[in-house]
Amino acid sequence: NSVHDLEAAAQDLWVHLPQDNIRRLINIMPDRVAACIAAGGGPKRY
Repeated sequence: NSVHDLEAAAQDLWVHLPQDNIRRLINIMPDRVAACIAAGGGPKRY
């Protein structure tokens, strides 16, 4: 197991991520950023 193997595995996982999952994460990002700002930059429970 090398760094190259790790990179290849990560790339394979990235390529096969369902687009619906990616869109969902993008769509909730504004709410997460707002929660972070409201928490003063500190940790926020979800």
